[in-house]
Amino acid sequence: VVVLERLPLTANGKLDRKALPAPEGDLQRPYEAPQSDLERQLAAIWSEVLGIERIGRHDNFFDLGGHSLLAVRVIGEILTRLGTQLQLRDMFEAPCIAQLAQRLEAAQVSMVTSLPRIVRSKRVGPRPLSFGQERLWFLNELAAHQPGSRAGSAYNMSGALSLRGPLSVSALTTAFEWIVRRHEILRTAFFFHGSELLQAVREPGRWSLPFVDLSGLTPQERSVEIERWKRDEAGRAFDLVRRADRTSRRTQLLRTRLLRLGRNEHLLIVTMHHIVADLWSLDVLLSNLRSAYSEAMAGRSRDLPALPIQYSDYACWQRASVDTPAYQQQLDYWKQKLAGLARLELPTDFPRPAVQSFSGATVGLHIDATTSERLRALARAHHASPYMVLLAGLTLLLNRYSGQTDIVVGTVVANRNRPEVEPLVGFFVNTLAVRTDLDGDPSFSSLLAQVRNGVLDAQANQDVPFDHLVADLDIPLDLSSSPIFQAIFVMEDDGYRRDTALTEDLSVSLEPIATGTAKFDLQFTLRDTADGIEGEVEFATDLFQAPGAGTSGATLIERLVGHYVSLLKQIALQADVRVSTYAMLTPAERDQQLTQWNPAGELAWPDRGVVGW
Repeated sequence: VVVLERLPLTANGKLDRKALPAPEGDLQRPYEAPQSDLERQLAAIWSEVLGIERIGRHDNFFDLGGHSLLAVRVIGEILTRLGTQLQLRDMFEAPCIAQLAQRLEAAQVSMVTSLPRIVRSKRVGPRPLSFGQERLWFLNELAAHQPGSRAGSAYNMSGALSLRGPLSVSALTTAFEWIVRRHEILRTAFFFHGSELLQAVREPGRWSLPFVDLSGLTPQERSVEIERWKRDEAGRAFDLVRRADRTSRRTQLLRTRLLRLGRNEHLLIVTMHHIVADLWSLDVLLSNLRSAYSEAMAGRSRDLPALPIQYSDYACWQRASVDTPAYQQQLDYWKQKLAGLARLELPTDFPRPAVQSFSGATVGLHIDATTSERLRALARAHHASPYMVLLAGLTLLLNRYSGQTDIVVGTVVANRNRPEVEPLVGFFVNTLAVRTDLDGDPSFSSLLAQVRNGVLDAQANQDVPFDHLVADLDIPLDLSSSPIFQAIFVMEDDGYRRDTALTEDLSVSLEPIATGTAKFDLQFTLRDTADGIEGEVEFATDLFQAPGAGTSGATLIERLVGHYVSLLKQIALQADVRVSTYAMLTPAERDQQLTQWNPAGELAWPDRGVVGW
């Protein structure tokens, strides 16, 4: 039992379940305090990351509410304070303070040679792009020469900040000026110098905040206008390159537009190109916005504290790391792991076009709370995370749909495993491949073990950018699909969606805005919530028909999502059986086969066995 003075509430007065503290300590064993100095240092790090005051030496990190993203933060803090580089595998294999301390003391850390730290470099002339930026620029340019392609907006990141309470537009404008001044990447321009693509930082200037007043409209009219502005802002492509004939034009890769809905109600639409930001950057942006807005409201004119390094320092570091032994060691791992790949071939509604248009749509997905808890328990029993269980379930789904036993699924890593990049806005996220072999009809437990090892190995070799890997593997350019994998799985922390506040009387909540695009054939994006696991499946409308598009009954994509949920429900009940024993039936399909297609009394069951026939 955890006693609280009061229950945490959201800005809307609802119970904030995500803010409830985890029970402190392992409830199955008595509390035992850390013993050595090293154990006390590790306990202090865990306490800061998990927000728990008292942590015993035998408490399990994941039972205390830890997950992969928080484990990465712990690894970064250990590197900063203790000078030792851990891998995510170490956190899973030694999830208690006592175990982790023993591993550190005995130097039994499962690590590859560390890459050098990122330091601030001399500000002389333009800088190279990171490998990820280079690929995004290429895709953007490709879209410019493909009529009807949505690639130009496929990598837009757009969100709606709902602001409730008295708002100072001037303070908000000043806050964005300070943020853009602090993060050089938000005022970076891309240009060619000969045949080389470079980036250079512009001088900071005044921030423009377009304002639209919708307060005089009826609720229905206002709703229509809000959706129109969301759609227009999310779908408007950025011009990434400062052309030679437009050198005076300010290339802006962050846009804001403020909609006034009422006296104390506003909607701020924020859109950035992926080339300058990722999902982690949204948390950084919101944190900076809170600080800057409060400073501006207080009438203080000082800027936010300067950052020790900038994104361009990371890009230079990444380019220089290619020639290090540590990088080559990771690259060799991927070359061996991804040798002899075949494209995932799923049944589709339409033939694959020669050039993907990046047009997409989404369908929702929800796994009930009971099944979700069973899946979490299954993960704990196998020393895995819910993310790994859900990824293994998706791997099985793709195996059953394609008939292929060699399945590669893409996954996303924040790639913020170095403390110096944690406070930066920028494009750090990397995509990794998890390759699994289902030959021989393994049990789901065996499949989960294979996926778990694949995820941990991929995390240990995450410094190789996906885009550099594609180039190094010399994969032929295929404009019809993404390289290496065609399906991707993402497990989000829904913290950035949580209600927060800019000031005591001004609440803010963030919701992403769909861009109507798809970068892969399929993308499963899930979140673990108090009401169960939920999320969306983004799919390419080049291949799959969208629900409601003049069809009767469930579409192929709806059946695929239903089968995924059905598989997970069966897995949650029994994991130690061969994967072929799970039925590919949704509840609606089961009812159809048992009742609609087999009406009672229509056919009498014969009074003899099979042999008698």
